[in-house]
Amino acid sequence: MIEKFRHIWQILVLYALLMLAGILILHYSSIDLAVNTYALTLSVMTLITLGSYILIMSGAGKEEKTRGMFLLAGISVKFLSYLLFILIFSLTGNNLTKPFIIAFFILYLFLTFFLIRILYKELN
Repeated sequence: MIEKFRHIWQILVLYALLMLAGILILHYSSIDLAVNTYALTLSVMTLITLGSYILIMSGAGKEEKTRGMFLLAGISVKFLSYLLFILIFSLTGNNLTKPFIIAFFILYLFLTFFLIRILYKELN
């Protein structure tokens, strides 16, 4: 149980670091992306990652077949939630600009690799 809280804490620390780095980069560069758009995107993506982690870890103590089902469910929920976020973001009138797409994929890679690192240690 303490491991789960430690991993959730690590995800939140990563969120804070990515938020700080993104705000500094956007403030001191000429990238055409609003800080509030970046903050909203990072916040939603972190919540999706936390939800996926909690779903996957809820099956960690169970038998191998059930654990695999929870893993697949968590990964698919994460992927579909990201697609839903992009759809809602584009339908609200916000254009999917090149800087937004690049920032989205960079954040996606950071959060996915971090989640994979946690799950590899935990489920091994």
